[in-house]
Amino acid sequence: MNKEEIKIICLKQLTYTVISLVYICFFFSSVFANTLHGLSLYGPKNLKYKHGQSYEYSNPNAPKGGHLVLADFGAFTKLNPASLKGVPAPGIANLVFQTPMDSS
Repeated sequence: MNKEEIKIICLKQLTYTVISLVYICFFFSSVFANTLHGLSLYGPKNLKYKHGQSYEYSNPNAPKGGHLVLADFGAFTKLNPASLKGVPAPGIANLVFQTPMDSS
């Protein structure tokens, strides 16, 4: 091996080491993350609802529990509505995909 090949190998090894260290730092940075009960564009002090407070349009004393039965005619061949083959179960697309955040 000549000097040029050794230099290229050392640069590749250094690059892989730096990328690995950056990846490890990002991976373990989640340990020190702060937990919040809400998210606001204007900072945590401008949240409309405090921790544990219910939405103004909901009833915190509403009865809980019970059974929900959804009936529909037809057949299905898959439970994943995102795949292209087959027929998804009726109404499952509304239950599987949720919005990432609630608006308040």
